[in-house]
Amino acid sequence: MEDSSAPSTSTRSSFEAFYKNQGLTSSELRKRRGNEAIRIRKEKRDETRNKRRHIVADSDEEMAEETDLKDGPYDFEVFDESLIDDLNSYVSPGSEERVLRALVFYRHLIENKDHAVSEILSLGLTTIFIDIINSVRSPRILYESVHILSEIACLADGNDVISSNPAIFDQLVTLLSSHEDRLQEVAASAVSNIASDCSLYCIERGLIESILTLYDRCEEDVELRANLVWIARNLCKKKLAPETFEKLMQLYPLLVDELCRESAPAKVTADAAMALALLGDQTDERIARVAVEHRRIMPKMLEMMELGQPTDVRQAAVRYVSNLASGDDAQTDLVCQCALPSLREILADSSDSGARRDACWAISNIAAVGRERVEALLQAGVFAPIVRILDTGSFDLRKEAAWAIFNATQYGSLKQIAFLCRLNMYAPLVDLLTTVDWSVVCISLRAIRRLLEMGESDKLQRNLFENRAKQKLEEEGFRDRLDFLQNCDNKDVSREAAQIWKLFFEDNDDDEMI
Repeated sequence: MEDSSAPSTSTRSSFEAFYKNQGLTSSELRKRRGNEAIRIRKEKRDETRNKRRHIVADSDEEMAEETDLKDGPYDFEVFDESLIDDLNSYVSPGSEERVLRALVFYRHLIENKDHAVSEILSLGLTTIFIDIINSVRSPRILYESVHILSEIACLADGNDVISSNPAIFDQLVTLLSSHEDRLQEVAASAVSNIASDCSLYCIERGLIESILTLYDRCEEDVELRANLVWIARNLCKKKLAPETFEKLMQLYPLLVDELCRESAPAKVTADAAMALALLGDQTDERIARVAVEHRRIMPKMLEMMELGQPTDVRQAAVRYVSNLASGDDAQTDLVCQCALPSLREILADSSDSGARRDACWAISNIAAVGRERVEALLQAGVFAPIVRILDTGSFDLRKEAAWAIFNATQYGSLKQIAFLCRLNMYAPLVDLLTTVDWSVVCISLRAIRRLLEMGESDKLQRNLFENRAKQKLEEEGFRDRLDFLQNCDNKDVSREAAQIWKLFFEDNDDDEMI
């Protein structure tokens, strides 16, 4: 029998753009997720870079000791003329120690003073560092020069670094093939950070071709493979135009191979998984292209989602699976068939907020398809941890959980909604009505409306005296909050609140007046 309480066509039209498979549903959902992800990625950016800024920390300390930096003649100023003269002395015979002391000083200055990088760029000192790299054969001086460029690329915007001297990028790419591990690592750090800020420039300069050429030669070089995957990941960070996406898909076989390589370090599998997730982050077609090798990819992603895995590994895998869930029916089916138990475990793990946020997004996308998928989610037990998040999580997590509950209530049957109500979601939904985010208030109201519709249907079918859902909501103070929201400044919220009041509370209000 058809559910007569399901949202009508006119009611659904006001919010169908939020859903997958309804007009522009997929792109709208991804846009919402993308806006939220921007903030998350910015928060993680410095942390990710700092973890990989140095390959051998002890060697840095040894270098400072060897050059006796603490007793050096320099004040801590970038523009010290004597310091710049020492840098320029690289052209003079016997000046190695003098140049090295200046380089070590500059690196320590960069690490200790916020303004140092901008002053180095404005003074054009990067040109001197490049000239030193091209002219001097001392391994110590070469390492220090490249290390400085790596620090600059890490702390400054990549566009500013390139503008200061366009030769920097080509020189750093050349150094990726160095046989010296420390040199290769700092060069990779610089290239990766530049790629993160100006991926299109790097692609136009042939970085993809350079990565593929180097990868073909480095079967035995584990560190170089790891660095190439790291760079590839950062190339995929920006929103991709169609032609850029096609170029980046040249890296797809490399990324899949490294993801599935049995001996690959955790950081490599995390980078490969995140690169694949970012490649398939905009349209159903791209998601399908990236999922072509799903028979190889999905088992590895499920393994990476296990609770014992490092945080960055789990987050990358969940991001990939979440994107897959926002694709067409074939991709969503794949997630339902393979990944729901893993997503449930992620949702129940309170220590990993980023992965839980993406898992909520995946459940939200799956629930938006219809009753069959909502039933699969109920059977998998994913809503119990989602309701706990709705009740006790941070606001960002509660917001994503609210979307999952919202889609489940809008597309689920009244019987399925009744099952959800057993999870005690009345209180957290009512509590969300006090937030300052009107979009969250609106979807919470619409979810509550479906709970009331379910309660009304149950009342009629079982000949009950009260709408039990309404009774539960009133116990949580819903009536007072609904009264307030009818007069709020947001038109969508006030209209929804007024409709709920008219449908479920107006008669009671008249009785009280009598």
